[in-house]
Amino acid sequence: MASMSDFAFYSTSALPLPRVLALLLAVLLAACGGGERSASSPQALDASAETTSASGRASGQAAGASARPAPGDTASAAASTSELHVNRTETFYTVTGRTEQALLRDLVQHGPRSDGARHFGRTSWTARWEIVYEQASRPAREAPCRIRRADVYLDVEVTMPRWNAPSNAPAALRRDWSSFLDALAFHEREHQESIISAGRRVARALEDLTAASCSALEEKADTQARSIIEEARRYNRRFDERTRHGRTQGARWPQ
Repeated sequence: MASMSDFAFYSTSALPLPRVLALLLAVLLAACGGGERSASSPQALDASAETTSASGRASGQAAGASARPAPGDTASAAASTSELHVNRTETFYTVTGRTEQALLRDLVQHGPRSDGARHFGRTSWTARWEIVYEQASRPAREAPCRIRRADVYLDVEVTMPRWNAPSNAPAALRRDWSSFLDALAFHEREHQESIISAGRRVARALEDLTAASCSALEEKADTQARSIIEEARRYNRRFDERTRHGRTQGARWPQ
């Protein structure tokens, strides 16, 4: 049972600084688990993928990103470049027991919480970008401000259960757990792949941007990134609906 959810993206753009174009996309995926299922109902427990929603300037938990003029602040014939940097981490919560119901109780009690409910697993992430721009000293008629380099950073965290199996755990239970865990990992991996794909699209979009002024470039970049984020949010929502939050992929317990 994997992610119950809306992908909720939070995007933040940093305040512009003198001579510094500050673009901030802070994406803190909070719970690809969505829906109003109660954690007290074992059958309602699903895995969760977290994202964030592009809704103006976020506060507090936003990761920072910035943009700055290229040295010399003069136009260059060099092609713009972009790069995606991905940092993945995996965390675990422990479950115990030697029966299906004992394991289910631990999953319900200790699974990651999102939107007020517990889930079997969760994928959360933050994204930010940094750009270096350049502006012609003698502005051309059409695009005097352009991005010279764009770096997009993704931090992806996956939370999964880990069974501390007793030595006398039945072989059939071990097999079922292995099947469940493989299916759960597969479901969360699909969420991760969609997130990374969105990061690549943001990088490409930023690399190609030009505008009549650098302030217009900031607004244009923000609009492009938000559009990509919203598209990813819709995709992940449909993915969870289509797979019943991973149940059709085998991410359900008991098996």
